[in-house]
Amino acid sequence: MHQELTYADLIHLPYATLLVEGAKYTGLTDATKRPNVARWYGDISTRESWINVQKAKHDWLVKAGMA
Repeated sequence: MHQELTYADLIHLPYATLLVEGAKYTGLTDATKRPNVARWYGDISTRESWINVQKAKHDWLVKAGMA
C-alpha cells in the first residue's frame, strides 16, 4: 500500500473525515458516483498513521471532557 502523503492529502483529509464521519456525507465514499475519490478516501483514511491521529484526538477530547 502506498504510504506517502501529499500536501493535498494533508489539507483535504481532516475536512473529508469531518464530512464523512460528522455530517454522514456519502459523496466521498460512494464508488458508483466518484470511484477515484472513494478509492482515495478509502486508502488514506485507513492508514495506520491517520487512525493514530484520530485516536489521539479522541483521547484528548475525552481527557478534556469534551467527548
